Amino acid sequence: MVSQVSFNSTAFVNDTFTLITETALTGAMSPYTVTYTVAGMDPYTKEFEVDSVAPVITVLGPTATTLELGDTYSLPNYFATDAVEGGTVDIYNVRVKDDMGTVDTRNAGVYEVVIEAHDKFGNVAEATITVTVTDPCDATAHLNASNNVGLISLLVGLPIAFGAFITLKRNY
Repeated sequence: MVSQVSFNSTAFVNDTFTLITETALTGAMSPYTVTYTVAGMDPYTKEFEVDSVAPVITVLGPTATTLELGDTYSLPNYFATDAVEGGTVDIYNVRVKDDMGTVDTRNAGVYEVVIEAHDKFGNVAEATITVTVTDPCDATAHLNASNNVGLISLLVGLPIAFGAFITLKRNY
């Protein structure tokens, strides 16, 4: 719904006017058509588009990182731009998405930090930074299969068996 229209009322023909709407216009709802009539004349119709292209988020650093327990972590810098009239403008509404920005290096796991940017027409962009925290003491981190356990048992068992054989030899 249009709540107010602003135009030059002294001109006989107007092709420029400002509409103030009750709700925000979005690119997803484009195109919009405005029609108005002047007594005794054919209706005037104007169709227009609203930006439907999401902003572009740039992360200045790695978007995938692997850390060990206890390491420190800082998010890389990031910024967003939006295409406007053949150029780009910086978007200042860029932030970590609610409940999507915690990395706990005290606990092993995979953490996703989601950065989001909104433009003035409701278009949203997201970028994900994945941080994997590993436990270097976790047996699965450096032992690949049960074959390695068998090899370790064999290597530990050989000196014991060899030493027992020598001891038996001396007693004769």
